[in-house]
Amino acid sequence: MKIILYPFRVMALFFLLCSDTNSYPQPLSIKNSPTSEVANLVEKLVMADSKQSTEILAKINTIRNKHPENTDILLMYAHSLIGEKRYSEGIDSLKILYEKKPIRNYLLTQCMLKERLGGKERSCYDDIVQISEKRI
Repeated sequence: MKIILYPFRVMALFFLLCSDTNSYPQPLSIKNSPTSEVANLVEKLVMADSKQSTEILAKINTIRNKHPENTDILLMYAHSLIGEKRYSEGIDSLKILYEKKPIRNYLLTQCMLKERLGGKERSCYDDIVQISEKRI
């Protein structure tokens, strides 16, 4: 499992590092935003041990609770939970995210996580196919 998740951690670190090399300075309001704060915490999470991970996830969750309509924070939180193998909590976050911003990828990720937890719900994937066919 670590082999599967390792590329995601590397990509997250790459994107976070690349965002600092932007030649355009960020406005002060973006640097001090809750989204930026969570992004910095996610960056720390990539290199954290298990105790630090728990603390960082708690901080992210606190910020998420203060800004419940911010889908970017919720998405970062969901991906962080998944990266830390907290799949059930990740599924719950993805459900909330899908209600706020209905994107099929969130449903597909939920199905894959349910399968990883031992579920064999073929209907989950069938629902995604039906939604996809309706949107075509």
